[in-house]
Amino acid sequence: MPEPQTAYTRIFNLAKETKMDIELHFHNDLGMATACSVMGAKAAIDAGVNAYINTAVNGMGERAGNADLVSCLLAVKKSSGFSGKYEIDPNIDLSKA
Repeated sequence: MPEPQTAYTRIFNLAKETKMDIELHFHNDLGMATACSVMGAKAAIDAGVNAYINTAVNGMGERAGNADLVSCLLAVKKSSGFSGKYEIDPNIDLSKA
């Protein structure tokens, strides 16, 4: 599993070259599923394509667990490096997250 910066670089290069939307599916073996998923999505968007993150709900995921849905949403919504260019669907209600 790559760390977040390597995930960003690899996904950015792939998305830039192929111009294809990217689906991300990271496992939490090293505790970095959310970080790699969010950085991978950022890379895809920076390269001009859409990004889709496979997530787990309420900690239920396969093998060592996928990125947590709420953690990914909050990372994009609340992290300072994402404001302005990166958005989640405004219909998603995070008031109970």
